[in-house]
Amino acid sequence: MNSNITQEAIKVGKSASEYYVLIKDIPSSLQVRVSDGFQSHLKSVELNYIDRRALSLFFALLTVSDNVHNIFSDFNVEFDDAFFYVFSVYDVIDKKKEKKDIPLEDIENNFHSYFEPMLDTLANKYKLIIPEVIAYNLLADDCCFSNVVRVLVGKLVAEKSLLSGDKLKDYLFDEASRKMMQYFESHPEVKKEIEAKEMEAVKTKFPFFGVLDNDEDDTMTEYGEFLTSQQFHEHPAVGREHEIRTVLKSLMMKSVLLLGPSGVGKTALVEEIAYLIQQKKVPNRLLDKKIFMLNASSLIAGTKYRGEFEERLDVILREVDNDPNIILFIDEICNMKGLGATEGSSQDFFNTFKPYLSRSNHPIQIIGTTTTEEYQKYWADDAAIRRRFAPVTLGEPDDKSLKHILGASVMKYQDMLHVDFSFDTDSQQEIFDILIQGSKKRFFDDLQYNPSLVLSILEMAFSNALYYDREFVNIDDVKEAVMSCERIYESTRGHMVSQLSSISNTKQYVKGKIVPFSTRQ
Repeated sequence: MNSNITQEAIKVGKSASEYYVLIKDIPSSLQVRVSDGFQSHLKSVELNYIDRRALSLFFALLTVSDNVHNIFSDFNVEFDDAFFYVFSVYDVIDKKKEKKDIPLEDIENNFHSYFEPMLDTLANKYKLIIPEVIAYNLLADDCCFSNVVRVLVGKLVAEKSLLSGDKLKDYLFDEASRKMMQYFESHPEVKKEIEAKEMEAVKTKFPFFGVLDNDEDDTMTEYGEFLTSQQFHEHPAVGREHEIRTVLKSLMMKSVLLLGPSGVGKTALVEEIAYLIQQKKVPNRLLDKKIFMLNASSLIAGTKYRGEFEERLDVILREVDNDPNIILFIDEICNMKGLGATEGSSQDFFNTFKPYLSRSNHPIQIIGTTTTEEYQKYWADDAAIRRRFAPVTLGEPDDKSLKHILGASVMKYQDMLHVDFSFDTDSQQEIFDILIQGSKKRFFDDLQYNPSLVLSILEMAFSNALYYDREFVNIDDVKEAVMSCERIYESTRGHMVSQLSSISNTKQYVKGKIVPFSTRQ
């Protein structure tokens, strides 16, 4: 038997061996709801040997583990109700009191033949096997278990409360994570032994793991990039001082979830945090942090066979676990919902990370971004998310901040493209005012917000200058960029162009030579 199985879990397995003696030959069936594609109906399903072993573990958990029993009781799931619901012969429960009549040899044989292998299977998936982990997997229909317990618990919970079996499963997951962390804190020698074995297993699959200098860069960059290693020309985000302070304060304690509509600059704000870390302009606690942007498509690319995705995710987890200074950045984090989950299993990308996010000993930190709509759709009712993430909402910046953003972007584009913005300060500010006010009159169903929309017009103006081989952006470039922005009402675009016509260029270059300004043909 694997060494990461606790004595309490072994006790559950041996108790399940006794239950299996009692119920393995009892003829019984369970009423389940099935669908034929048009309508659902109840169907009587005979219990097979796998179902009976899963039920044996379930009954053992309710009687052996006080903590698991209390959790199920909180959701109105009691042993007597569950046993009676399955077998409909209430006096069968009395046989549970006749353990002394069950041959010890039968119990031992059942344990070694059936329940020890089941525990070993779980032990290959989790760092530590405790009763809470067994209970969670029974409800998650994972590994070697059938779905009979999930169906049964779902029925019992629904009959007695407004809660659901999924809520119970999530609660068990959180409780299992907490209990595992407690166990490791009180048994550091066990944790050290398990981690040494895990490291050896990873080295077998990935020979260079932990050997090269800066191994997190060499291993992790296959699935993303370190933003704190990038070169930034200027501040990636300006006019967001309040939001930046809020994010930095939140990172002192937990993970952060940036909420807001598309285009308001959530990703740019994370890049600004990376830039500030580079410049050593963050509190001391964050000075050594490294922000790693995880690329989900790279993580799943080429994973043809079962287990390959889990292996890659395992590498990421170990790298981050070994370096508490790494902060994972996951853009559009709601897209990770269900990623890596297999049929019949809810153990997806995010559920794999949950235990690491809430532990007391250097929990993993994540910065995630998502739109408000996606958050409400997928995660708003998930209590685990609310506990682990500090939400920071980003709205559209005000006009003053937008002008600041446009001014900083002009400087950045000029440095990157070697194309000048051919306007004096007053004209430049007037152009910014026209673009900002006009961008507010976009189509009602447009999902791209400022500063993204107004920056797309500015970028197109620079692109127009490059297209005509000029080293200066003139007013025609801006007007053409406005007219090409179909997300703004046509009448508004015409009005913006009329306003821009009153602004003249101060100078214009063509391939490095000054030439008189002329209108475009």
